[in-house]
Amino acid sequence: MSMEWKKKQKIRQKNDVDKLKNKETVWTYQETVANLLGRREGFDKEQIEESWKVIKTAITESAEKKAIREHNEVRIKAIHIPTPENIRDFENKRREVITLIRKEKRIAEKERLENIENLKYNPREFFKRCKTFKNGFVPTIRMIEDNNGTFITKPENITEEFRSYFEKILNRDSITGIGEQDNTIYYTAEPEIPNPNLEEIQYAIQTLKNNKSPGDDKIVAELLKLGGQNLKKNLHNLIQQIWTKEKIPKIRHTYYK
Repeated sequence: MSMEWKKKQKIRQKNDVDKLKNKETVWTYQETVANLLGRREGFDKEQIEESWKVIKTAITESAEKKAIREHNEVRIKAIHIPTPENIRDFENKRREVITLIRKEKRIAEKERLENIENLKYNPREFFKRCKTFKNGFVPTIRMIEDNNGTFITKPENITEEFRSYFEKILNRDSITGIGEQDNTIYYTAEPEIPNPNLEEIQYAIQTLKNNKSPGDDKIVAELLKLGGQNLKKNLHNLIQQIWTKEKIPKIRHTYYK
């Protein structure tokens, strides 16, 4: 069961959002996002799926690490065309990436230790950071238990179980008894809610919490906050489409942790 689960998983590349603290890096990131969005200005803005795909691609492509991307390209080339020159290029690029990773790891560990030392007057956060060194990597268990006590591990089955569970909760009959109608008056529903404007979208983005784990799309809050005005306008246009058509992009979400 565990082997089947691992086969379904894909290696998730984590973006180094700490580099966004540098103003030059932020400027380069915003410029790249704007160029990628501008390059795709010809897409059909009426298509919600295409709109989200363009925005998501612009964010993720801008956040990729160049060295690792080049390493993967050289590796694939060496596998498909195993000439001595391609293999030699792959070995050289692999050594460069390994050296880069080790260097970044040493720098990251040094910064983590310095950050922990600076938290000596904040006991809660201090021991929380120390715990990460002590426990190391803790794998996430992605499974739930159904009504029969059986553990479910397949993503599609977990999604179906959640759908069935919430369907029973939310779609209850309004009849409270035999021949008795529930006449409770609710005053919470609004007759009509206006479409969110650009200022509301900007405020919602700015209030997102930093340093949170990304979802399946690998987009963290920092990338949205520092993506520039062009990115926020595109997100606003996408939300307007979703609001008007009452349809959301068909993206496979993970509703469990």
